[in-house]
Amino acid sequence: MSIKADVQELESIRVEIKSLNNKKQKLKEKEREVENRITEYLKINQHPGIKHQDRAIILEQKEKRANKKILERNLDAINVLRNHGIEPERAEKILTEVLEARKGEKVAKDILKIKKLNL
Repeated sequence: MSIKADVQELESIRVEIKSLNNKKQKLKEKEREVENRITEYLKINQHPGIKHQDRAIILEQKEKRANKKILERNLDAINVLRNHGIEPERAEKILTEVLEARKGEKVAKDILKIKKLNL
């Protein structure tokens, strides 16, 4: 195989991936809408669940934690450190060190970029 064929194949693959990602995003949105309609039906009719063909569709409640913004998470972590007797100046430094320690080491990686040339 020539390099030209490889480049064309790579571009084709990237276009297909982009297309599939867009399709997946639309399907996930449609999935949420259908789930909401089924949930509303069950709540309105006060059914704990329904049977459909060979499946049981049951409405359950689960606790889920709300997502915090990064700044809010960091401030809460600093407050926890302060509550355990660490001075405010050291709490920020310790938090920074802990967050950095959780990350992996930096590794050089080759990335192939394709740019359109204006001739």
